[in-house]
Amino acid sequence: MPSLTASVLSFLSWRRRTWVMARVGVPGVTLFLWLTLLTTVIHLDKFHFSGPGTARFAAWAWLVIYIVDPILVTVALVIQTRSPGEDPPRSRDLVRGYRGLLVASSAVFLTLGLAMVVVPGVVMDVAAWPLTPLTSRAIGSWVVAMGAAFATMAWEDDAERIRPAVIASLVLAALLLVGMARYQSQFAWTPAAWVYAALIADVTVIGILGLLRRRAERAPGE
Repeated sequence: MPSLTASVLSFLSWRRRTWVMARVGVPGVTLFLWLTLLTTVIHLDKFHFSGPGTARFAAWAWLVIYIVDPILVTVALVIQTRSPGEDPPRSRDLVRGYRGLLVASSAVFLTLGLAMVVVPGVVMDVAAWPLTPLTSRAIGSWVVAMGAAFATMAWEDDAERIRPAVIASLVLAALLLVGMARYQSQFAWTPAAWVYAALIADVTVIGILGLLRRRAERAPGE
């Protein structure tokens, strides 16, 4: 699910012609890459570096990708940030309530994601489905990335600039619902499960309101 969502976000950003219109997902993706590398290093013993051929290849390929990618993305981000030039004026400011929703959602996702990465044992005790320290940290890395994405959307404060992340939010919400349906036998409706459902609803609302905001502002000129 995270990889599919990231693919949608990357594709939509790639289609944009200027950095200011494409950068909304970059901080979150960068955080995800570094945290995934950290998770991999912590749990190296879980990877089949000495296993049979295919498993060994997959393990080493994974390690190389998550060593090289975060470095390259970080270097590219620093270079782009230091490039001369100024951002053009914002064209469609976000509604104050929507921006507040983004800030609040960012705080929730960052707190939850960091808990899953730093203290996975605590999260495992209350999770709605079985987790291991490895899977808790892997999922937590993506949750942190979502929190960073929401914070970046609030900082950009422009309906047009955040469009790739808005669409990616709807894709993520749909994939999470599919995951719930697919693995419902492993899903226990504990208080944590209702929190999970609320987070899906939150991501859905962010996506829908983001699209409606853009459509409403385009309507008068069409």
